[in-house]
Amino acid sequence: MLYTPRIDDMAHDHGPAHMGVVGAVRALDAEVALLSRALGGRAHIVLTADHGHLRVSPGGRLRMVADSEAGRMLADSSGGDARILTFHLRSDAMPADFTWEFVYRHGEQFALLTPDDLQALGLLGPEPIGEAARR
Repeated sequence: MLYTPRIDDMAHDHGPAHMGVVGAVRALDAEVALLSRALGGRAHIVLTADHGHLRVSPGGRLRMVADSEAGRMLADSSGGDARILTFHLRSDAMPADFTWEFVYRHGEQFALLTPDDLQALGLLGPEPIGEAARR
């Protein structure tokens, strides 16, 4: 098994049509073709991905920066992709303060959902959200 996070990481940061992403996909395709030729039909190659990507306009992206009030409350940089971000607050940050700051700054453009909201809406499936996902 071979895992290559480069394409996924770049697509999250720059979108799937970014020339760096396109170049990385072409390079991987060439490497897989070389491997296929070297195997000479003695094995099958299976490629898979955990998800796809959608293009998001620059105006639809949100980056929480450390010099913003909400950014200072984050334990690390936001995760997820440009459309669905995940925020992990520092242990000394108050969730209500982060919520107020986020809604004040970005409420017209983005919705802020808690793990309980996600569970109630069934957005992550029917199973209960695990503790690790709640942190």
